[in-house]
Amino acid sequence: MTLPLHLPDGATGLVWEARGGSNVAANVWNKPPGQSWVHILAIGGGGGGGRNAASVTVGSGGGGPSTFTQLLIAAAFVPDALQIQVGQGGAGAKAASTAGAAGGSTIVLALNSGATLFTVNGGGGGAAATTAGALAAATAATVFTAAGFLASVQGGAAGAGGSAAGGGVATAGILTGGGGGGGGSNKGGDATASLGYPNIIGGASGGSSGGAGAVIWRPLFLSLGGGGGGGITGAGGGAGGNGAIGCGGGGGGASSTGNAGNGGDGGEGYIRISTW
Repeated sequence: MTLPLHLPDGATGLVWEARGGSNVAANVWNKPPGQSWVHILAIGGGGGGGRNAASVTVGSGGGGPSTFTQLLIAAAFVPDALQIQVGQGGAGAKAASTAGAAGGSTIVLALNSGATLFTVNGGGGGAAATTAGALAAATAATVFTAAGFLASVQGGAAGAGGSAAGGGVATAGILTGGGGGGGGSNKGGDATASLGYPNIIGGASGGSSGGAGAVIWRPLFLSLGGGGGGGITGAGGGAGGNGAIGCGGGGGGASSTGNAGNGGDGGEGYIRISTW
């Protein structure tokens, strides 16, 4: 399958991918013959954004991101078949006074033995009031990864919900959290992009929804969380935007006289295995 991420220059190889929500039983990777190296890019699910109670002036926290994990390993050290469980994105809160769900982990196992080779954690869900979802911990080294070169980078922190103020901004990273929901009648927090790309914008004051996250595949991979929903002095807080791959959903905006906005869903997990 041809994918936006490329193999090393001049290499002739094979690429396999799976995403969160795919059939786990079908996610079997078989090591192709005649290949020397295996590169695995693995990301867990992002956390969902929170939703606050009705008739309050405090926005909800954005969901936290997963980690961006890569393993480069000689093909001789990789089992002949791998079973892959790809983490799903955490659901954004759709009921009052509810936190967003945590993102699911992406787990790589040896098919024949069932042994877990390594796990990439999902991001934490944003709280109903203020607190942002937690960053996923960096992927821990295992006996399997010790045979190769493991790199795991935490994402940019999610934004906290605003307390009678604008929603907190999600900081830049390869993956980002969601922006915090706006408090009072204030704007939702943005998800900050890197490398000169535009930010994902939080919802405007007055109850507008936050923008949906996006993925940039080249020249460098970058995935962004959803913007926080805008707060409103009146009924109907803005919904948080959904996160892109591995990123957090935006927190819902506050509403002083009606329902707070829903939290955005966290982005799905992802895995890509390249050989050459």
